Amino acid sequence: KPENMYLAGIIPGPSEPSGDQLNYFLDPVVDDLVDSWERGIRFSRTALQAHGRVTRSAIACLVCDLPAARKAAQLAGPTSHFYCTACHCW
Repeated sequence: KPENMYLAGIIPGPSEPSGDQLNYFLDPVVDDLVDSWERGIRFSRTALQAHGRVTRSAIACLVCDLPAARKAAQLAGPTSHFYCTACHCW
């Protein structure tokens, strides 16, 4: 549902951010979502719950092209000889 969506940001071109720059942008968002998933966020009152409720959040979808998806997942680039940048597996 559109009312339940949260757009964390749009990274404009013409050049792409480095992995460190991308992590600097995504770390606070992911940390907040992890806290929301593990502990939940309490709203004191909502339209349907006069006494409030606890909600949880999760990342459900990431929309991007293949190079951006590989960078967000911290995988090697499409021209790399290795699939993974952590273990250098083939």
